[in-house]
This record gives sequence, C-alpha cells and structure tokens, in this order.
Amino acid sequence: MRIVKTLALATLFAALAGCGSDAIEGKFAVQASVMGFKSNVGTAVLDEDFITLMGDKYEIDEWQRDGDTVIARGKDGESVMNARIEDNGNRLVVLDGGEVVSMTLTRIQ
Repeated sequence: MRIVKTLALATLFAALAGCGSDAIEGKFAVQASVMGFKSNVGTAVLDEDFITLMGDKYEIDEWQRDGDTVIARGKDGESVMNARIEDNGNRLVVLDGGEVVSMTLTRIQ
C-alpha cells in the first residue's frame, strides 16, 4: 500500500509541475506562401527552449498543446508560434499569418 501511495503522490506532483513537455522538437524545412506564390525560404530548428527560424533565435518559456494545435510562448506570455500539427508532428502549419501569408514547416528526416 505504501508503494501505491508513493506512486500516486509522484504522479500528482508530476502533473502539477507540468513534467510532460508539449514541445515540438526537430529540424524543419520552411515554405512560405504569399498570395498563392510558394517559396522555400530556409530552415527552422525547434526545441524545448528556443525556436531558430531563418537565423533568428526566439526564446521559448512554455509550450501549450491542445489537440492538433501547439502554441510556443515567450517569457512575457506572448505567442511566438501558433501552429496546427499535421502528419504526426512531421508538418506544422503556422496559423499566425492570416489568409494572405502562410508558412509550413516540414520535418527534415
């Protein structure tokens, strides 16, 4: 019984501490589309603490995942990236650009 209580306490602590990471990690090819014209624009590297996109590095404080969307937030809570997850995380469609501009990240194997 003591082991069960210890495991239950550890599970509760892990849940409260947010131990499970929602981060999407890896190297991605970036394709931008502006008014229907598509262009390969470089690479992005995503990890738990940073997003490096075409040479610019953004510090990430928190990843929030809700179903098929993920939001990377900076230290002041602003959204650095809001994306729809496709193909089991091998493709991310950035949702921040509106209808005129879109960006798709495809995992590089």
